[in-house]
Formats: sequence, C-alpha cells, structure tokens
Amino acid sequence: MPETLAKKFAVNVLTPDAFKSIPKGSGNLLSTFDLSAPKIDSTNVVCATQGGVTISYSNSMEDTLADIDNAPTNTKQGNEVTGTTATIAFTTPNASPDVLKLAIGTADIDADDPTHVVPRIEAALKDYKELYWVGPMIGGGFLVCKIFNALSSGGLSLKTAHRGGGSMQITLTGYADLENPTQAPMEFYSIVKAPAGD
Repeated sequence: MPETLAKKFAVNVLTPDAFKSIPKGSGNLLSTFDLSAPKIDSTNVVCATQGGVTISYSNSMEDTLADIDNAPTNTKQGNEVTGTTATIAFTTPNASPDVLKLAIGTADIDADDPTHVVPRIEAALKDYKELYWVGPMIGGGFLVCKIFNALSSGGLSLKTAHRGGGSMQITLTGYADLENPTQAPMEFYSIVKAPAGD
C-alpha cells in the first residue's frame, strides 16, 4: 500500500530549539531586571505568582483609506495602529502592604503606620510602575515580559481557603505615555539557554 501524503508529512514535530523555549512554572513579578546580570532576590521581587500567569497584548487597527473615494480598503498601507491593550493577570499568595497597594492601584501606605494601606479615589502619576514578569523556560532559559506604566485595572480580590493559604488575583494594565507616545506598553525577551560548551 503506497504511503499517503498525510503519513509522509509529520504534523507534530517539536524541534529541540522549540522545546527549549516552552515557558513553565509561575515566575515572579519584579521591580527591576538587568538582562546583563539577571538576578531574582529580595531587592527586586515585588511578589511571587502562583498557578501561572496570563499575559495579553493586542493592537487595535483602523483602515485610514476607508473614507477616500476609489481607494482600496483593508490594505497593509492603509492600516494604522490606533491603540494597544497590554495586561498581565496573575494570582499571588503575598499580601504585604506593598502588594495590597499594587492590587488596589490608587493607594498610599500611611507614612506614620507602614501596615496601613489607604485607597484613593483618583489616580496619580506615581501610581504607574515599570514592572517585569520573569518566568523559567523548560530548556533552562527564561521569558521576560516588561510592562510600562502598569496600574491595577482589576482591583483587589482576596480569597482565603478553609484549609490552605489565601491568594489575591491581580490584573495589571500597561498604559501609553504622552511624553513617549510611540512606545508600546509592553516588551518581551525570550532568553533560551545556550547548550553547554558554546
């Protein structure tokens, strides 16, 4: 019986390089991250994440030629990015004052009582943070998501369990900056570990 095209064509191929770049685990949210000397310790960890993260980035597109007579529509030349949506959603087991402040978004820590987190009903420019999510890859490297002007857009949602620890769900949204309008609110680094001996 002759071999069919379907049998000849392997559709489930996973190359060694592709295998190495598969993210795994939960990772950490960091305040700073230096790619030239990467480290994760008490100086830059904002909070741990558990159960994985959901990172989303998308563009809103508009056809700028749509209103011009006799112009073709839906062309790559006429497409223009009119906005972006960039979010990191995760669950953290941490409930320190700093993490509670991050989850609320518009809040301050009382200068006279560092255990007291005081929500505000209006945003301030100081509320927007540059943050990094860093998670491991199966091959030993790591994935980095850098979010600019991040602010909690999901509010504080704290849940405890009868038998087990509590956790908070946090959604951070990256916002554009009028002082740097061409900068997207999110960037990525996919660092695959080089084989031994390279």
